[in-house]
Amino acid sequence: MGKESHSPSGNQATEVKAHAPTPHAPADLCTSACEAGLLGAPANAIAASVTSLATHFRGQHIPGWQVGFRRAGSILLALSAVIGALFGLEQFLASRQETARTETEALFSAATGQLASPQPALQAAAVRSLPRIATFRDVPRPEPGEYVFGSYLINRFVRSRREFPLMQQSWMLFREFASQPRMSSTANPSTGDIVSSAILQEGAAWEMRRRTKTMATDEGTGSLLYKAYLPNAHGIDQDFRRINFGAVDLRNADLSASKFDDCGLSGARLDGAILRGASLKSAYLAESRMRNADFSFAVLDEAVVKHAMLQGAKFTQTFLVRTDFTDSTLDKATFSQAIVHHAIFKNTSLKGAVFEQTDVSSALFEGADVEGADFTTSIGFTNATLSGARNVKEARLPKANATK
Repeated sequence: MGKESHSPSGNQATEVKAHAPTPHAPADLCTSACEAGLLGAPANAIAASVTSLATHFRGQHIPGWQVGFRRAGSILLALSAVIGALFGLEQFLASRQETARTETEALFSAATGQLASPQPALQAAAVRSLPRIATFRDVPRPEPGEYVFGSYLINRFVRSRREFPLMQQSWMLFREFASQPRMSSTANPSTGDIVSSAILQEGAAWEMRRRTKTMATDEGTGSLLYKAYLPNAHGIDQDFRRINFGAVDLRNADLSASKFDDCGLSGARLDGAILRGASLKSAYLAESRMRNADFSFAVLDEAVVKHAMLQGAKFTQTFLVRTDFTDSTLDKATFSQAIVHHAIFKNTSLKGAVFEQTDVSSALFEGADVEGADFTTSIGFTNATLSGARNVKEARLPKANATK
């Protein structure tokens, strides 16, 4: 038998050649091609899944009752925080108010002690502190058994409820001290009394506040300065309009340029007082004592000065239009360049009074005692000026009207 040949046929050899690697192709290129073929299908699948999720994802479905429960929880949490904050604010404000009241009560006690001190500086300081103590405002707080949450805040900000717990006590203490005689000298008007000055200034300012701020009033208690003892007080350029001073003691007080329009000064003591440039329009000064008072450049138009004591008073360039001096005493008073149009001097004592260059046009002197009065340089004087006056022959008249 012959030996069997294993040589590949021609077709087979050609097939083997076709699948054999090219001698010049690198080995890694073959490997990459194989891996690309194997991973391509999974990569495409992942990309398709991501696109599907991004396009069609709608979130997890939550039941409606859970949503409502969560919202209710959030609302309750916020409400609890608000209630806690309001409660804390209420307690904080109430605590501060209580502290302020305690401090004010301590100031009132201190002022009471200072008023009893013999030192004028301490007394004056106490006087000036009383109006501030009186206007302290307190917010009413309910009793513990009647407490309702938020009641303090409602009273403070909504209802604006205020109380003045020390108003009456301060007012009574101020007025009682103001009316008491003190160790003050009344001989030297140039020396001001600091206590009298403090009472006059603070009392007047307090009176003005009572008229403008109805919440801080003490109705029915009268005037703070009624019958006050204020010798040697300094009240320059102050507003005292419409204050009822009554029989106030203002001896040797300096009240220059102040306003006393429509004031009540019945029975007042103003001996030696300085009222230069003051305004006393329609003031009521009946039965007052004003010996040697200085009214220079003042305005007393339509003032009532009946039954007053004005010996030696000075009226330089004073306006006295329609001023009523009926039954008053003006002996040795000086009217220099004053205006006394239609002034009434009925039954007035004018002994030794001087009307130097004073306009006495239409003034009434019926029943007036003009013994020694000097009218020689008066303006507007006629034969009828002293009609009905007494002791005209003893008066000094203008030459053209001199009585023989």
